[in-house]
Amino acid sequence: MLAELLKKVFRAQPDSGPQARLQLGYTRLLADDVKGAIEIAGGLLSDDPASVEGHLLMARAASAGKQWKTALEANERVLALHPRRADAYYLRGMVHEERQRPEEAIADFDRVLAIDAGHADALDRKGGLHDARGGFDLALG
Repeated sequence: MLAELLKKVFRAQPDSGPQARLQLGYTRLLADDVKGAIEIAGGLLSDDPASVEGHLLMARAASAGKQWKTALEANERVLALHPRRADAYYLRGMVHEERQRPEEAIADFDRVLAIDAGHADALDRKGGLHDARGGFDLALG
């Protein structure tokens, strides 16, 4: 039902600007319409290949759809454009965690913490990875 409502809203505003399209992309993602979110991200990037927010939407949508390669590629584009984007490192770390690459995930969570020492989610995920590997003391350092 929400997806149908979103389609009606988008049809009513076909010439909406990038910010409105970005919001619609995230709304579709929240409604579990991964394909719709990816399509919107693709359209944003077609209009502006240097859109950090468009690449980040693509990374999040691809990650939600378990399209790991696309998620990682989009994250790399975000980081090439904005190297101190903590949310991109966090998302990339989550992708590595999902792909059972704990060392790479921990390295990305460390990058997040270097940018934002109080990032609770990165601290939690890093601690969980260390704990799962039997290194609780490492999680504290």
